Amino acid sequence: MKSLPRKFLAALTALLILTLPLAGCGPEKPAEGAITFETTDLGGNTVKSQDIFKEHTLTMVNLWGTYCGPCISEMPDLEVLSASLAGKDCAIIGVVLDVAGPDDQEHIGAAEEIIQYTGVTYLNLLPWENIWNDLPAQFIPTTYFINQKGQIVGEAAVGARGAEDYEELIDNLLEEIK
Repeated sequence: MKSLPRKFLAALTALLILTLPLAGCGPEKPAEGAITFETTDLGGNTVKSQDIFKEHTLTMVNLWGTYCGPCISEMPDLEVLSASLAGKDCAIIGVVLDVAGPDDQEHIGAAEEIIQYTGVTYLNLLPWENIWNDLPAQFIPTTYFINQKGQIVGEAAVGARGAEDYEELIDNLLEEIK
């Protein structure tokens, strides 16, 4: 049996490498309408949206501020809820809206004190560049629900709520997205 010429094999290999992304074998593209961002947590660690959202069927994103009394008062309930959501393949993350960036140590320190005071252990992030386009909240606290594809599902929950209210809302959303 005669072997194929090396140039032909090299050209065929190059063609396959170039067309793999077109065949769906390359990096995954965000779903239409997906929220995509890169930011940091309060400790300065890089966090990417696709890594957060793909881990759970539903992710609750709670927007809050260090100056917001209702935001702070609901945080212990959110911590209770966070523990019960693990069994439902759901998670909570918080976004501290009044932190101007990783160098804003005054607001990061205030956020860390509030988190310690309220007993929160779920992930809290700094806002990203296009947060107001992604999550157009007019009031805080406001909570959005994001599916594994990074898309908003259901309506935003505006105002502070208890763990039971959020759990009922989440159960209904989980039924919708199944």
